[in-house]
Amino acid sequence: DEQGRVTLTVGDETYGDDVTQTPEENLGEGTRVLEEATYNKPYVPDEFSYIEGTVDEGYVVADSIGNEFVWVPVDGVNVKYERWCKDGISYDDTNLVLQEEEETTIISNIINDMGGFYIGRYEIGVPDVTSEIGYNIDTIVEVPLTTIPSIKKGKEIYTLDNVSYNINVTYISQNDAMSMLLLGTAYDTTMRWLKQSGYNVEGDSSLYGNYSDESGNGSLKLSGSNENWKMNNIYDLAGNIAELTIDETYVNKDNNVRFKKDEFIVRGGSYKDKGNEVSVSSRNNVSQDNVSDVGSRLLVVVGNMEEYM
Repeated sequence: DEQGRVTLTVGDETYGDDVTQTPEENLGEGTRVLEEATYNKPYVPDEFSYIEGTVDEGYVVADSIGNEFVWVPVDGVNVKYERWCKDGISYDDTNLVLQEEEETTIISNIINDMGGFYIGRYEIGVPDVTSEIGYNIDTIVEVPLTTIPSIKKGKEIYTLDNVSYNINVTYISQNDAMSMLLLGTAYDTTMRWLKQSGYNVEGDSSLYGNYSDESGNGSLKLSGSNENWKMNNIYDLAGNIAELTIDETYVNKDNNVRFKKDEFIVRGGSYKDKGNEVSVSSRNNVSQDNVSDVGSRLLVVVGNMEEYM
């Protein structure tokens, strides 16, 4: 009625509330107030919504189109935002060119101030819908214009040899949040958090992901295809595709990846690897000519962007 009361009559019985009220927005352990945000109270950006989980076990949010992300808490003590490599190529390997940029320092400051960052819950998937066809002037061929990635369950995984799409990794660009390709330091920090949570990220990772069998046979699976292949609500970090990260060998400039060498730095192994040989924390290199099992994952940083930029 006009007072907001609702009743339901079933046969001779009538059920109802005295007053129907609109429930408050459920943010779980999170907050919409930047000044309140800490590592254990994640900031939820405008147009994002809380989905499920806790900070300790994986706090999940989604953007306005349903792409999902998990909060990685950085308390500055047990988990710091810093490089950490325990397997494969070392960060002090002399054949790598260290690439320090001002924007990397800015991102580090934002993450430390906000107490964490969001990482894609799933690997970058093929977009739900492609954009109109455009022309790539350099190669004079028709290609779809930049499209929005799919960070959702049950999606075909985007790999670097899938030339049909040009993924827009910076599609989130607002006053309180921005997205980008996953930084190597962010991957390392995620590994430290998972290790603190009790996961064996340095040893045999077969339990956590899609790897090959003992005969070396394996195949790429859809995102989030197995509930056992997740850690703190993040799916497929181990195996499935090897995840390319922004590291010393190349930089992200003007929203385009400009490669400095003929190799990529990849993390976590793929379905072509064995989990007891390539752990989820592994850091290795692959040739640009061999990327059929290489994809990536998104990073989202939150905060007052005007303050930092």
